Amino acid sequence: MKLLHVLSERHWSGGEHQLEALVRHLAADGWDQVLVLRPGARFADLGRELGLPVRELPLRNGLDVGSAVRLRRLCRAEAPDLVQLGCSRSHKVWGLARLLGGGLPPAVVTRRMDYPLRRGRYRRWLYGRAVDAVVAVSEAVAREVRALGVEPGRVEVVPDGVDTALLASLAPRRAEARSELGVPDDAVLGVTLA
Repeated sequence: MKLLHVLSERHWSGGEHQLEALVRHLAADGWDQVLVLRPGARFADLGRELGLPVRELPLRNGLDVGSAVRLRRLCRAEAPDLVQLGCSRSHKVWGLARLLGGGLPPAVVTRRMDYPLRRGRYRRWLYGRAVDAVVAVSEAVAREVRALGVEPGRVEVVPDGVDTALLASLAPRRAEARSELGVPDDAVLGVTLA
């Protein structure tokens, strides 16, 4: 299987860490992957580290028709079995590419935020027809997508993973962190990963 990942962010935010985990896992499993990124994207370092091809695409905004045309060409040249859209901008540019004609591979978009999506035909089309499936990171996110009128069978909940080995490696620093934060050893402390 060949997978094309399309991501517009130049700097790391929450979603890229999950995408990094996915790319690393698939690379270890032998998947053929191509990263399609904006020029100067930090995510390109991961591609170089793993020996994955990195293709640049401007992805200036969600209405970048030039990037949509170039994305169609990339799909013809790379012939992926699946396109994974990692952000809102790449999702919108993919929608433009779909409007330009058929012949594109199936595409999946990942939706991470559960704030209400503006209702309307465009959003319903963007999540319901411009892509073949939506991966929601929680049931709350899936509810927002379904509320647009997207068929429930096109929305799959796949919770973000947590690197438990990384968290376990932090345990020896517990006393040091409590001291730095001024938290007494006997105080109950709640932590949220977000």
